[in-house]
Amino acid sequence: MELGTVDFFSNEKRYGYIATSKKGEKIYFRLNDGMKIEAGSNEPQFSDFKLGKNPEEGDYIVFKRSRNLEGPKASPWGFERDFRKAEQKIYTHDLKVMLQATHRR
Repeated sequence: MELGTVDFFSNEKRYGYIATSKKGEKIYFRLNDGMKIEAGSNEPQFSDFKLGKNPEEGDYIVFKRSRNLEGPKASPWGFERDFRKAEQKIYTHDLKVMLQATHRR
């Protein structure tokens, strides 16, 4: 997954552009491709649930890169804060499992 920042988003047209770490690169994204990010077994993953809010300029976005006829596209994508929450949930779960295993010995 890649990380970028919302550079532009049109609520009316439901699309925007994500600025990546590559200088001057902008990736197209559509609101309909946004998904919640949840804790998977080993890493955060995109869920089947749609987002509860629209992105705003400056929001950090995690995305997978795909292509459409015009070029690179972010699909699926989600909010970076949800990605971090999922990482924390996985870490906390793994830590609990490790502690339980050590106490059983």
